[in-house]
Amino acid sequence: MEVGSDDENWKFSLEAHWLSKDHQHTPFWNSEEKIKIPQLTISCKGENFVDEFGRVVTLRGVNLGGNCKIPKHPKSDTHLKHSLSETKNVSFVDRPFPLNQADEHFSRLRSYGFNCLRFLVTWEAIEHDGPGIYDQEYLNYIRQILLKAASYGFAIFIDPHQDVWSRFSGGDGAPAWTFDLIGLDVHKFTETGAAILHSEHHNGGTNFPLMIWPTNAFKFACSTMFTLFYGGNHFASNCKVNDINIQDYLQSHYINAMTTLMEKVSDIPSIIGIGVMNEPLPGFIGWPRLDDLWKGSNLKRGAMPTPFESMKLSSGFTCNIKTYSKIGTRNLSVEINKKKVSAWKEGYSCVWKSQGIWDIDQKTGNPILKNPLYFANADFGKDFYLPFVKKFQESIRRVFPKAVMFIELPPDQLNIADFPMIDRNEFPNCVNASHWYDGFTLFIGRFQRRLNFDVGKGKLVLGSKQVDEMMSSQLKEIKDFGSERMEGSPTLIGECGIPFTLNDNIGYKGIYKMSRGVRVSISSRAKMWAASSHHQQIFSVFDRHIRAMNTTIKALESNNLSYTLWNYCATHTSKYGDGWNLEDLSIYSPQLFIDKTDSYSGGRALPAIIRPFSVRVSGIPVSSRFRISTGLIFILFFFC
Repeated sequence: MEVGSDDENWKFSLEAHWLSKDHQHTPFWNSEEKIKIPQLTISCKGENFVDEFGRVVTLRGVNLGGNCKIPKHPKSDTHLKHSLSETKNVSFVDRPFPLNQADEHFSRLRSYGFNCLRFLVTWEAIEHDGPGIYDQEYLNYIRQILLKAASYGFAIFIDPHQDVWSRFSGGDGAPAWTFDLIGLDVHKFTETGAAILHSEHHNGGTNFPLMIWPTNAFKFACSTMFTLFYGGNHFASNCKVNDINIQDYLQSHYINAMTTLMEKVSDIPSIIGIGVMNEPLPGFIGWPRLDDLWKGSNLKRGAMPTPFESMKLSSGFTCNIKTYSKIGTRNLSVEINKKKVSAWKEGYSCVWKSQGIWDIDQKTGNPILKNPLYFANADFGKDFYLPFVKKFQESIRRVFPKAVMFIELPPDQLNIADFPMIDRNEFPNCVNASHWYDGFTLFIGRFQRRLNFDVGKGKLVLGSKQVDEMMSSQLKEIKDFGSERMEGSPTLIGECGIPFTLNDNIGYKGIYKMSRGVRVSISSRAKMWAASSHHQQIFSVFDRHIRAMNTTIKALESNNLSYTLWNYCATHTSKYGDGWNLEDLSIYSPQLFIDKTDSYSGGRALPAIIRPFSVRVSGIPVSSRFRISTGLIFILFFFC
């Protein structure tokens, strides 16, 4: 039986169970007891965020939201077969939710104790119709939704989100026309192995490997576009658009789009800044040998072609490619591009072939690699990423002078780029916004309190104390990026969280039983936290998720880190999760929201998420502890 396959029946069954009892029907967001929340004014001072009185502020928030990666119209959830059919006529208006629902969602998020929002936008959402053509309706919507968020007292920073470049290369972010510029046909990526696409993987649906984005990060479509975006001048000098090098063309359009958005909202005091780019990738920049895989990463899964193999595949050659299991062990090889399809449109050829990296042997007709070290020894962070950051911040601060820049490098688990030294005089008012997840729980999809795996180091970790120490140590290393490599800048963990598909969907199986009237066992944690029997059962079936989330947040607290959880998705479903590549990390599900009088209804893992913290301190916080088992003990360590 497929758990969650009958979404509507599941929801209505729960509603019937709840509404059969006597409850008031006044929605919590319309309550007359709503308290006016003061605006949170934030700036950077040394390694801390401070308010207008110089008190150190801790930011606890959420990414809003996961559905901002995909258009609202036409409906483009990634499992849909037609989700990539429309490349221009799309709209992201009402992402993350319509304006008429904003009070409900912002009230709920405040009730969770959050004081900060990392608000997602994408380049595609702004400039999908073509170069220089902006979606004014979307920009107006963003202004209105952020004004509403500001009225609830949130500190807000904009996240120009992308994953593996674009929706059309298996992620999100850049518009489809960026591929058109160099002659790549986005409808040929599956056949040529240039990307793994949910909508084309066994006809979409739920048959898609979870957390496959690291594989797409090394695929041809993503790697080529990021190499051109950051290193076109250096590595592809003859790739031009209207006599402008592809790097300058792409970067100028990205920067102009984000600058236009920031100018639109520059008068909203609650907006403190903008991220430079979510999880930027180096592409091929720094790759040691083009006929070998990147040896530094343990995140290998599915078909993993070398860069040279991916170049051959995109140009219509058939290749046998190594495949890897879920945990990175090699399996058998698979033959890709049997029909010898080219990913290049008529009149175009591989940009890397034109640079002399590879060619075709005139005698055999087979591809030959001429320069395997073409991208080797390049320093992505220092020589390619930071020059882009400088241009980005100069443009943004022309329209938003006090904007804080949230800087992040490629995900640490990929181990593909070092965090560079950043001069605060050259890059002032910046924040280390690196991401961190419990890699074992995220990529393997299982939570074991006494067992974990250090993905970065490739080592097994045994014992709950050792697991806690590993996580705390990983986060301290990230925090040190701010203090040491950014010369004493604040750190905010831009993404952290857990998948709610843990341990073979154990939570959904419990909910499924509840919807059929089966009584589930109540944990002591659920009894303590929830007053009603119904909520006790909800929290009990997510007990393992609560423990996983608590383990993550404990590690953050041990380093006194501000953070924004990933994520809040207002359109979450039990079958397709957050609507993007079957990811399921939303801390809220509308299918669990069945009591309009209760702001906690619909929440997931809330006993771990809702916890005390030092919002403002006249001193320097060091770390904190909260004992979730009793909910009564909170300890804060700080210097006066």
